[in-house]
Amino acid sequence: MSDTYSHDLAKIIVESKGTDRYLKVSYPVIYGINSIIETKEYSYYFNLLGEIKYIKPLMKIWPGDEWLKRTAANKWVYYTPGIYTGIYSYIGEYYLPCFQYVSNTIFAYRPFENTEVYRAIESMNTLHEIINVILSELLPGKIDEFLRQVQKNTPEHLMKKSMNFQEILGNEISVLPPDARHVDYDVIPIIISDGCLYNCGFCMVKSGNAYKVRSRPDIEQGLRDIKKYYDRDLVNYNSIYLGLHDSLMAGEEIIIDTIRKASGMFGFEHSYIKGRNLFLFGSVESILNSSDSLYLLLNQTGYYVYINTGLESADDATLNLINKPLNSKVISDAFHKILELNRKYENIELTMNFIIGGNLTDSHYRSIIDLCDRHLPGKYGKSCMYLSPIAGNMNHGEMQNKFKEIKHSINIPAFLYLIQKM
Repeated sequence: MSDTYSHDLAKIIVESKGTDRYLKVSYPVIYGINSIIETKEYSYYFNLLGEIKYIKPLMKIWPGDEWLKRTAANKWVYYTPGIYTGIYSYIGEYYLPCFQYVSNTIFAYRPFENTEVYRAIESMNTLHEIINVILSELLPGKIDEFLRQVQKNTPEHLMKKSMNFQEILGNEISVLPPDARHVDYDVIPIIISDGCLYNCGFCMVKSGNAYKVRSRPDIEQGLRDIKKYYDRDLVNYNSIYLGLHDSLMAGEEIIIDTIRKASGMFGFEHSYIKGRNLFLFGSVESILNSSDSLYLLLNQTGYYVYINTGLESADDATLNLINKPLNSKVISDAFHKILELNRKYENIELTMNFIIGGNLTDSHYRSIIDLCDRHLPGKYGKSCMYLSPIAGNMNHGEMQNKFKEIKHSINIPAFLYLIQKM
């Protein structure tokens, strides 16, 4: 049961229980167990470590029912449900996440250019002043403890902690799997490999490094460090991201051993959030070469497993243009295997990416539709295709039209791939 305390300057609720499962809704949903400080202007939500997680205005200073969320890596995301009609048809969610950093979004809305949005973030400084006043009085034990915890987590402290986060991971997470949208991108990252097999020319998130699997001691140390980083707030998570860009290539022993160790260390069976999810990237090569026993074991882990793979194009000229060292026959084989694996394994969902925009020709777009026509004669409900915008001559409106054209021409659900970081 939560503890509540009212003061002239703020109302405080410690460990309020929010929603315990991820939902597809268009209004702000507070997941997990959080503590709340409500002033005259904003509601501030804090995780179990006293770190700010959400900010919602109490006055109509932003359009519609919109909110801010701070990620584990200390990046702010602005959520809007009402800027674009039919947003669900574009991204599979009823809200649009907007980022402070450069992404591949094809929507022109830029909320971080709004002074009121930055004012909300900067209001954390005023909040700390309010807390100082409240702490000068005699308070109930849990209220006092919570406020002192929040006071330690100044914006400067959170920035320093985020730098430690990058040190623990040993790499910036430049993109999360698009399927992580199903859990609002709230994932515990475990890095088991670095680099990329292909380092394609069009890609804006590639490291440029050759692919390499991490050693078992390094992975185990990473597990211990990340558990310490999330600490008490682990109870608010139910999902793992195995990174980085082609974890499937790491092989059966590393993958399954890491999942088992993580499950034991993180105690997801005690999570407040229902269910368990595992997200990872694959590649064309790792999809085609991975063993049946790996998928059988993944299917039995107790997680619902999402594997996302970049196919990019089924047109040879386009594959050559984007410097992807594969041909259309291999892409077609990988597409077919993805569909077969989805049909075979109840707890595994493989999704695929293709590119749109840039300087791509009609033969590229035709190749996507033809590929679906050959392999998907009827509607295909499980899984989806993500269309990833790339830089080039096509403007936002043209990309939206091209997306809708492809979406309505294929027998598998299609959504935009938004590059969202950790």
